[in-house]
Amino acid sequence: MVTMELPLHVVHGRPFIELQYRYGAHGPLSAWTWLDTGGGSVIFGNQLARALHLEPTGEPFAEEGARYTPVRAPTLVANDIELPLSDAPAIVVDRPCVGPAALQAPAFLPARFFRQFTVTFDYPGRRLRLEAPEGMPDAAGGIGAAIYPSTAFVRVELEIMGERLGFLLDTGASYSMISEAVWQRWHAAHSHWPTTRGAYGYAQMTGSADEGELGMIRVPEATLGDIRLSNPGFVTRPEGVFERYMSSMMTAPIVGALAGNVLRHLCLTIDYQRQRLHVRPEQTDCGQDLKALGLCLHTQGPQCFVTAVSKAAHTTTRTQVQPGDEVVAVGGYRLDGTDLTSAVEALCGVPGELLEVQVRRNATASNLQLPVVALLG
Repeated sequence: MVTMELPLHVVHGRPFIELQYRYGAHGPLSAWTWLDTGGGSVIFGNQLARALHLEPTGEPFAEEGARYTPVRAPTLVANDIELPLSDAPAIVVDRPCVGPAALQAPAFLPARFFRQFTVTFDYPGRRLRLEAPEGMPDAAGGIGAAIYPSTAFVRVELEIMGERLGFLLDTGASYSMISEAVWQRWHAAHSHWPTTRGAYGYAQMTGSADEGELGMIRVPEATLGDIRLSNPGFVTRPEGVFERYMSSMMTAPIVGALAGNVLRHLCLTIDYQRQRLHVRPEQTDCGQDLKALGLCLHTQGPQCFVTAVSKAAHTTTRTQVQPGDEVVAVGGYRLDGTDLTSAVEALCGVPGELLEVQVRRNATASNLQLPVVALLG
């Protein structure tokens, strides 16, 4: 296989490319594809699957509120070159989009697809590069990146306050994550580090009600190999998600995931064959994120409800909005029926900017002027 480069689109710190899919006499069809080094299966939205006439290979199953059906994988085509999809199971989800609906991404590629290459995610340069491992010279240096054989998940280590901690390298997530147990330990030892309860801005990734109970924290510095990253933010996951569940799919224990809010500043080359990670930073200050109103949303059917208001939000927001309020519109853009990605985007802006937000409480609608702030300092 020859080296190929493809345009990379980054939405909320998540990488996407446009690829073509063909199945038998059907296709090729172009589809935006979400790239996730922390994912386990090739996934297709149901509209693309129907258009390609993908054939079921097993019984449907339910997982995390969605219904999935195993199918035969189609052929993937990039730059007129066929790329194999046989290394990972292929499934269809019972909705049109796999990734954020704001990008209408009907396809998803996981870690086991990428391990057949040496792959470069050039976030600042907006390029994806795929190279045959045997064509790569023996590259010196880099950072150890242990690859678990069955999942192809990449484990890297960050040094934070003299402690080395294991993380999943997760291109599919928009915001880096940490175990609640580590959050509690950091908060107790470093009470001056900025924290808040609730997930805000691009740290909102599910729209579930429990995101209002999550914690966020900004760490002054983390070291990845010889690169010092300043002010990375993390959002919590319940204790055990990483320590037990995800660690069972890694070469050694992990306590979190390194994701889009940090990765978007980097050019990353993952050498799966040699288990090395090469990193070139465009910038090292990761603190220019979370510029938003400080409202955590819960999507319930077509509606968006507030589940938490950040203690770092402006006083106006904290006094005029409360959990349970429905956010109807932001700046004239109605949120009813929109996806979480678009709703989160609507709540972001430039610090000091006033956003006109219509909220409904007990059937009474109010139009509020709420200031954008830089959350977590």
